[in-house]
Amino acid sequence: MCDPITLAVSAMAAGTVLSAGSSIVQGQQQQEMYDAQAKIAERQAAQEADAAVAQAEKFRRAGKRQASSADAAYAASGVSVGVGTPVRVNESIQRDAEEDAYMNILTGQRRLQAGQEEAALNRRAGKNAMTAGYMGAASSILQGAASYGMWRAGAGAGGGTQFRNAGGGKALTAFDVSSRF
Repeated sequence: MCDPITLAVSAMAAGTVLSAGSSIVQGQQQQEMYDAQAKIAERQAAQEADAAVAQAEKFRRAGKRQASSADAAYAASGVSVGVGTPVRVNESIQRDAEEDAYMNILTGQRRLQAGQEEAALNRRAGKNAMTAGYMGAASSILQGAASYGMWRAGAGAGGGTQFRNAGGGKALTAFDVSSRF
């Protein structure tokens, strides 16, 4: 059978190692999650920017169709389409369509920038989580070392860790307890 003191020290060391390892693994998992969220944010932002460009092309084509329809209507009514009001109307239609296209592209670019910023923030949060995991591991190791040091100081100062027996009587030390088994 194993000596109770050795068993207690082994359990304390194992608990410290387990706690430190758990902190590191938790930090790694959080970093992986944040990195995945960053990739999703970048992908969504790029898709929104692409969709904005495609929508802008639709606005331009619609403007051309509308200008052609206006020309056809003027021509059908006997108005000369190359001068005067028909030209100004077509210019206005084309200008409005181009303005709509430009605004849509600008909105897409702003969404792209926002998505890239979100991705950068997620990556930063992942790095912070990993750092916190390492700091948690270091803290666990230091706490374990401090607990061992306090236990050793108590053992050397006259009898080790003290336990109260269930009957409320005299305090027993770890050495008293181990000697009874």
